[in-house]
Amino acid sequence: MILNNYEKCTIISPKFHPSKDGLSDFSTIFCQKLAKFYPIKIVSNQDSMLPPSLVNASADIYKLKNFRLLSLVKLLSSLVFSPKSFGDKLIFQYVPHMYSKKAGINIYFPLFVILLKLLRPNLKLYSFVHELWHPNRADIKSKVIHYFHKLMLFPLLCCSDKTFVSCESFYRLISEFCPIEKDRFILCPVPSNISNDPSKENKITIARNRIIHFGSDHISKEVPKLLLILDELTTQFNIEVDFIGLEKPTYFKSQNERIKFHGHLSDVNVSKFFQESYLLLAFFTDGVSTRRGSVMAALEHGCNVLTTVHESSDSLLRNGPLLFSDNNLTAYEKLLTKIILKNVKLHDSSEIESFYRDNFSWDRLISVVKEEISN
Repeated sequence: MILNNYEKCTIISPKFHPSKDGLSDFSTIFCQKLAKFYPIKIVSNQDSMLPPSLVNASADIYKLKNFRLLSLVKLLSSLVFSPKSFGDKLIFQYVPHMYSKKAGINIYFPLFVILLKLLRPNLKLYSFVHELWHPNRADIKSKVIHYFHKLMLFPLLCCSDKTFVSCESFYRLISEFCPIEKDRFILCPVPSNISNDPSKENKITIARNRIIHFGSDHISKEVPKLLLILDELTTQFNIEVDFIGLEKPTYFKSQNERIKFHGHLSDVNVSKFFQESYLLLAFFTDGVSTRRGSVMAALEHGCNVLTTVHESSDSLLRNGPLLFSDNNLTAYEKLLTKIILKNVKLHDSSEIESFYRDNFSWDRLISVVKEEISN
């Protein structure tokens, strides 16, 4: 049921349909789900457009050339002088790099947030914070980026009536960083962007016989070293491993045909791989967390996850139906070998799917958001 127009909700997301990446997918699905309850307006880039599911819904789109000074002044003017067009609730989708292609630094963004709060004090502001800031490494460049990102985030946290964060470690960091009431920060894990909706017949006939790896070769995943391990194991045990979302890296010289690289696939094909898989390889140097989209996708599809645990890993996942290794590749290889030899009992698919539905589903996220923004 859609609420009255005066309760219209604006979502600001520089990334949106038809762009294809994790943030664009999240923002698009989020708007599709929220539009069932609120008339919505999406503020995004000039190449964005409404997906087919929103064309006939109570939704429209406001396009900006970019999110620099002149465009933000234009948006601010519209929000202040045409308030009915934007409604009384506004949600920021926030990652610093969404608002600037230059190292994620945009000094106009925090000014925009502050002025918006001052000029429209009755406008309810909310934010979804998907990333905090660049790591504070030893080099000068990293430090400059790190502190500019903090400068961008601080006003957003202070001006937001509620801030939704995707994992416990982010919740702890912003609670320490921003001296405001802690009940304004809401832990709200991000669901899978890869929908699992096979027919009843497929659910019966699909055999789970694949081992897969999903996503990029980000430094936290130790993919070069993981590939060397898999090169040996696939030969030793006559198994295959499918890499989804990754082309064969130039640094991997092996001609081993049991390791297959499929590059970027459609959501439907990615879902099919998950439905056919019994194990996702999810090694992370910083441990698993609820912000890992590959893990969320596996859980939604009832696929076992072999991952690593770290002190920053979410307690919800630590106590869930996942397979945990110590945070090093030696321990990871040993546990993987035991799984291949069937010396480790795997979790039942229905148990994994139920765990996902109870804790991470889109219905749950929208329910939490509705409750918070309706208060």
